[in-house]
Amino acid sequence: MTKSELLITTLLEGRATEETELGEESTGASNDIEQATKLARSMVTQYGMSNKFGMRGLESPGNQYLDEPNVFTASDASSAGVDEEISRIILGCHEAALSLLRENRDTLSEVAEYLIAHETITSVRFMELFKTELKAAAARGSPCVE
Repeated sequence: MTKSELLITTLLEGRATEETELGEESTGASNDIEQATKLARSMVTQYGMSNKFGMRGLESPGNQYLDEPNVFTASDASSAGVDEEISRIILGCHEAALSLLRENRDTLSEVAEYLIAHETITSVRFMELFKTELKAAAARGSPCVE
């Protein structure tokens, strides 16, 4: 996957929705946050997708079949920097998710009203509602990664 295809912002939209619609966080987004953090960590430590560390391999993957953890191969000082870089990516994507929700508030409300009335929505109807927004989002690319 390319850097812009990694869906960290999408993973964080559940939490962003809680904040914008409920006014506070819940435990509902915990798995999404875990997955987003793992993905951001892999971007920094394995995929060479960090502006701070560049194309350095900072972690060696463990054997997934034996349930071995990844092995961090850099210094302790780099470890703190990795944490900072992961936080920067996650916070940037969170801000992007909040921005997307705010920008598309009317369309999201329209989808919600449709679902209340019909209980389900076809992909065709959904795409009709989001047609303009999807084109604009595609033109922008991934909003949280440089």
